[in-house]
Amino acid sequence: MLRPLRPPHRILTILEGESLLNDATALLIYRLAVGTVASDGFSIGAVAPTFLLAVAGSLVVGPALGWLVLRLMERVQHVPTAIILQFVSTFGVWMLADGVGLSGVLTMVCYAITLARSTPERTPARTRIPTYAVWETVVFALNILAFIFIGLQIRPILESLEAADRGRYFAVAGAVLLTVIIVRIAWHMSFNAVLRWRNRRFGFHPPRPCCGRPSGAA
Repeated sequence: MLRPLRPPHRILTILEGESLLNDATALLIYRLAVGTVASDGFSIGAVAPTFLLAVAGSLVVGPALGWLVLRLMERVQHVPTAIILQFVSTFGVWMLADGVGLSGVLTMVCYAITLARSTPERTPARTRIPTYAVWETVVFALNILAFIFIGLQIRPILESLEAADRGRYFAVAGAVLLTVIIVRIAWHMSFNAVLRWRNRRFGFHPPRPCCGRPSGAA
């Protein structure tokens, strides 16, 4: 939504990273919840080490792999080769994280944030521009396919449910959706209220960039 307004790249990167991090955390919790239901039991002592290992390992491995790939890509000058290596490294990071028991989604988010913060200033324009064009096209196509596949799965799920149970499942889904919406609204309103109170109490003093004297100034 903000891309057409062309905000500063740093702000856009932070917002996209925050959104992806929320999604990654939610998917990791969902994965643990499904595993708990499948095992017919829940034990904090059994789940907590796995959860902490997946989170901590992903937060370390993701940036580390991003740093290594960034150093490797700096040496590649051929544009098609650079694009192919980006695809290979992206899917390779996911498979590596999933293979060692980490969260593939969280690892990819940390990996992507690391690259997004450093790539624009380290990659020449002749490589960066065609690379962005290819990735935007691929992401657009994958988003379309994701929603198509989700839609194709709805009918088999509904057909597998008994007619008497469908109303109960729809009620649970509506309750979850309503809870999420209310919690988001309550969080944002309370957060903004705290900010307004702090500004009234202590004043509004936003950080300002430190600008040196321009060269040649008297």
